[in-house]
Parts: sequence; structure tokens; C-alpha cells
Amino acid sequence: MSSRRGWLASAATGALLWTAATLIGGQREPWDSENYWSIWLPTALLLSAVLGYLFPERPWRWPLALMLMQMPVIAILLGAIGPLMAVGFALLVVYSLPGMFTAWLGSRLRRCFEREEQA
Repeated sequence: MSSRRGWLASAATGALLWTAATLIGGQREPWDSENYWSIWLPTALLLSAVLGYLFPERPWRWPLALMLMQMPVIAILLGAIGPLMAVGFALLVVYSLPGMFTAWLGSRLRRCFEREEQA
């Protein structure tokens, strides 16, 4: 059950984040926004840490889902998938790596708090 909620939370968070990035940034793709590196990606890293804290089992999954939600957002907003989507997919997997680290940190923090409560 927790795993399903984690997937749902990651996907919904990613969809909302990347839709906002696209619409607020005024670009066709979230990564084309001038604030992608300064606002949107750091927000994704923070959300990954929160998701790792909330769902500490295998936390690497949550930032992967969150980052890959950029693809359906682009497909829905543009109404089509372009020929470079495979390259975009590969880049998003790479972009999810720092989020995997922050999600892991979030899960470690949760486990530290749980150990303190048990002691």
C-alpha cells in the first residue's frame, strides 16, 4: 500500500511541478525554462528528499518518477511526442540521480528519527 501511495505522490508531484514550470516559464518544455536550474530542479530535489522521508523504502524510485513526469507533461501540453524524446528521456534519468541522493538522505533522516523514538 505504501508503495502505491509513493508512486502516486511522486507522479502527481512531478506532474504539478513540471506543468507549473512549463506554464510559468512560458516554454514548450520544462527544461527550456530560464528558471529550470535555479528554481524548478532545486524544488524537485527538495521534493525528492520529502518523498524519501515519507516513503523510505527504496527511495530512489520517487525522484525517478518525479523527473520522468516531464515526458507526459510535454506530450499533453504539446499534443505530440517529438523525435528527440528518447534523448530527453535519457537526460531525465541522468537528472534524477541527484534526486536519488536527496531521497536517500530523506529516508536516512526518517530512520534516524525512528531509532531515537525507539530508544
